[in-house]
Amino acid sequence: MAVELEKIGHRRFEAASSFDAESYFNAAADWYQWAGDADQHDTMLSMAARAIALQAEQANGAITQHHWYTKAIEAYRRVEARSRKRLGIDEAIEELRRKRDAAGHAMLEEMVLIKGPSVDVSDLVTAAIDHVKGRNALEALMAFSGLDSPPDADALKDQAEASLRAHPLSTLIGGTVMASDGRQVANKDPQSGWDNQVAEKARELFRQHAQFVAVSSLAPALDQIRNEHAYREADFIAIAQRSPVVPADRTGIVGKGLYAGFCGDMVQAMHILMPQFEHMVRQILQGANAFTAEHRPDGRDMEVALASLLDRPQMTEEFGEGLTLAIRAIMCDQAGSNLRNDIAHGLADEALCSSPFALYAWWLVLQLIVETFAAEQEITNAAATQEPPTQDSAGERQ
Repeated sequence: MAVELEKIGHRRFEAASSFDAESYFNAAADWYQWAGDADQHDTMLSMAARAIALQAEQANGAITQHHWYTKAIEAYRRVEARSRKRLGIDEAIEELRRKRDAAGHAMLEEMVLIKGPSVDVSDLVTAAIDHVKGRNALEALMAFSGLDSPPDADALKDQAEASLRAHPLSTLIGGTVMASDGRQVANKDPQSGWDNQVAEKARELFRQHAQFVAVSSLAPALDQIRNEHAYREADFIAIAQRSPVVPADRTGIVGKGLYAGFCGDMVQAMHILMPQFEHMVRQILQGANAFTAEHRPDGRDMEVALASLLDRPQMTEEFGEGLTLAIRAIMCDQAGSNLRNDIAHGLADEALCSSPFALYAWWLVLQLIVETFAAEQEITNAAATQEPPTQDSAGERQ
C-alpha cells in the first residue's frame, strides 16, 4: 500500500498536480510508518514538503507564495534529524527561506491600503494646547504628563470582547503580521483560545488610542511648550535625579533621553530610553522581590527581556494592570509597534522611531518620571513645612 501510494504521488508530482501529490505523499508516509520503515517515512515527508513548495511556485501572487513557502518550511521540519543530511533538508529550508523573503518584499507592493472615515481632531488639538498654555515651566510639564492616563484594563477587555462578538468571523480566520521589510513577525491564530484573542484585541485597541492621542494631543501640546519654554538638558536630568523610579547611576542618561525627545530627536530618544526604561522596570521589580533572571541549564542566571518582565506577578502590583497593558502593547507586542525589540536588535528605522507610537512611548516614560518626581516633591515639601516641636520652661517637648 505504501509503495503504491508513493508511485501515485510521484506521478502527480511530475504532472505538476501539487495538491494531489502532497496528499498521496503524506498518506504514503503514514503507511511506511505503520510498516516500520523509518527511512521511507522521512523521505515521503520530504516529498510532501517539495509538493507544497511546488504549490508556492504555481501560486499567482506574492501573498499566496509567501503563505505556501512558509507551509513548506514547516513541512520540512517534520523530517526527523536522522534523515536530514541524507535528504538535504537544511539546504532545502535555507533555499525556501530566501524565496520566502523575496516573496515577503514583493507582497508589500500587492497589499491594498484601506482608508477609514476621516476624523476632525481640531477641538482636541485646541484643548491640548490650552491645557499646557500660559503655565510656568514645571506646571506646563506636569500638565503635559497628564494629557492621558493608563487604560482601564477591565474596560478595555470588555470593549475587545464586544468587538470580537460583533465580528465573529475575525475569531475564526487566521492572519499574519508583516514588518516593513517583508518579514512575517506575528501570526493571528484562531486556535489560540478566546482569552488570547481578547488580549490581542485589547492591545490593538490601545494602540489605536495611543496613536490617536499622540497625533491629536501630545504633538500639538509639545509644540506649544517648546514655543513658551526653553528647557535644558540639565532640567530633565534634575527631574530624573528626584524621581524614585530612576536608578541613581542612570539619571544622566535618562535625562538625556527625555531632553532628546523634547527637542524632537526621537531617534536618539528611543535608542536611549527603551533600554533604560527596561532597566528601570527591572530595578523596581527586583525591589519587589521578583526574580528577573532565567536559570539556564548550564548554571548561568541570565536577565530576561522586558516582555518576560511584564509576565512577573509583581509587575501589575507595582505598575498596575492598565500601565502594564500599555507597555506591552506599545513596546513588546510583535503584532504592533514592538519598539523595545526592534530598537534592541537594530531593526527600527527612522520612520518607526519618529512614529506616533514612539512619541507616545517617550511620553509614557516622561509621565512616569514626572509624576513620581512630583509625588516625591510633595512628600519633601510636607515634611519641610511641619512645625518643629517646642519646649516649655522645664525643657519638656510639647
